[in-house]
Amino acid sequence: MTMSTNGGKDSQRPPPPPDPVLVLSGKDSVTSLVFVDSDVILTGHQNGKIQEWSLPIRRVVTNWSGHSDTVLWLTKMVLTTNVNDAQTLLLSQGRDGLVKVWTKDSNNPNIWTTIDQVSSAPLIFCGSAVIYSTSQTLLATPSKETSIVNIHNVNNTGTGPSSQELPFSLSKSPIRVLKPCDIKSYGMCMRICSVSSPSHDSKSDGSLLVGYESGTIALWDALVGEMTHSLKIHNDSVMSLSCWLNTTSGQIIGLSASVDNLIQCWKISDGKTIIKDNAVSVINDGFNDIAIRKDGRIFLTGGWDSRGRVFGLKKLCPLAVLSHHKESINCVGFGPNNELVLASKDGYITLWDIFKNS
Repeated sequence: MTMSTNGGKDSQRPPPPPDPVLVLSGKDSVTSLVFVDSDVILTGHQNGKIQEWSLPIRRVVTNWSGHSDTVLWLTKMVLTTNVNDAQTLLLSQGRDGLVKVWTKDSNNPNIWTTIDQVSSAPLIFCGSAVIYSTSQTLLATPSKETSIVNIHNVNNTGTGPSSQELPFSLSKSPIRVLKPCDIKSYGMCMRICSVSSPSHDSKSDGSLLVGYESGTIALWDALVGEMTHSLKIHNDSVMSLSCWLNTTSGQIIGLSASVDNLIQCWKISDGKTIIKDNAVSVINDGFNDIAIRKDGRIFLTGGWDSRGRVFGLKKLCPLAVLSHHKESINCVGFGPNNELVLASKDGYITLWDIFKNS
């Protein structure tokens, strides 16, 4: 691995990491994942299936056909009803052009049932994002029209505790659209990233980041549908995109990567302007995913070369190369206890117990 910051520095090679602490063995290419809690992971697959894994027993406990094509995106949403019952919802998006909302069947906890859905762009590779603002919750989905992102309202103010009366619904039609002035210069939407998170102190003002086919990244105000700023970061398509909001300073730190071997850092300090910052390069080209840990100290990448890589966020210093998988790493993330997770085209999911407290 080679470290380069504004032109390059001396090569640095991190020490070899330990083996994964847990390996989940599947058959189908894993294309998305989300932790439900410290014991449960949900994974989406290229064949359209969604699987619920129990980590203590290392097996699939629920397996269903969520979409008719690749599952591009998974996220969870926890809602509390007026009787203080926590309801965990799953949102999934497939290349079949649908975003679906799932909940566990009240009569059978091993069955997930769909309670709502909206249309999104089919046959692309751009996932969706949930925007948590102080005033409302929104869902951003790629539109069937090039370069456009649709914003749907998330209504979570219902009252019923049963699965038939969940306090949740999506607006079937977009309440607004995010459309660049010059669509041809931006190209297709490649990645969508919300600045916010569900926690109260990480709710944003509606800021949303979109990476485009042109290599441009744009900052949008999703509450009013206006582009705040855009900057061409890469020479080719944005293949991965992540950001972290410093709730103390208000600064947004972003990371993105394309088809080359460069991971680019950029910052938004005034809430309005994207400023290109340092970069780090690795030996092999291509990244599928980037995830920043919730404390903003480290980040994890998934590469085309079947390797996961861990870096320090502040100085982009390489910390570890995670070598276990045989094919491309499609998605990465962090668990509730800061464990690292990689999921691959080879069908395997690995968990790593390193840098949990550093």
